[in-house]
Amino acid sequence: MFEERLPMETQPVIEVVSGDVTLPVIESSVIDRTKQQYTAMDLEQKRDFKLAVLSTFGGMALTAAAYVVERQAAPSKLPTVLRTAGYTLDYVDGYFAKRSASSQSPGAVTEFGALADPLADKFNNTINEIALVRRGRLSPVDLAVRALRDTGVTATRRFVTKKSKGKVDARANTFGKLNTVIRDGVNLFASTDVAAKHPRLNRRLQTGANIYSVASGVYTTAQLIKAMRKDQH
Repeated sequence: MFEERLPMETQPVIEVVSGDVTLPVIESSVIDRTKQQYTAMDLEQKRDFKLAVLSTFGGMALTAAAYVVERQAAPSKLPTVLRTAGYTLDYVDGYFAKRSASSQSPGAVTEFGALADPLADKFNNTINEIALVRRGRLSPVDLAVRALRDTGVTATRRFVTKKSKGKVDARANTFGKLNTVIRDGVNLFASTDVAAKHPRLNRRLQTGANIYSVASGVYTTAQLIKAMRKDQH
């Protein structure tokens, strides 16, 4: 007896994933996680988030405008006014982001803001410091030291954020915020006529700002690495 078979007989294929197989996890980016944070906000918090973002980029735009005006126009007080307004907006963004924060909610504070705010600080200060070097109010060595410090801290923040998938708080600490305040103040002073009349005082202030900037950078880097290692364990 012969068993009859269909000429093109096929067997169904069933894919089975064993229980001991770990499927790859798709890592979300900072932008993806920020979108999730934004979606969870109420209307007022979303408004504050938008105002914070506008303030951050508005401050950077004013700083860039001050640099352009100073290069193309005759000497005036306008660049100093623009720089002051740029620094002011850079502080206003934090107010909007934290306005609705509470013990139950971070308000409009997001992971994107935690990275963007320090970057905006560094952009504003670096552009202003380049302008000061051009005017002979700041040494190129000072600019290089601060640029290296900022690059190192920024790279560490990005590395720690990626490694911990956003679990480690990469926002600027108290020492980092104070560094920004000191550099803002010293840079604004250096752009005034008073600094031109008192170069020694300006030199001392710039040296002090350098020392504190490097010290705060080393401390911030060490704290971020320590927090990342603690999270991994």
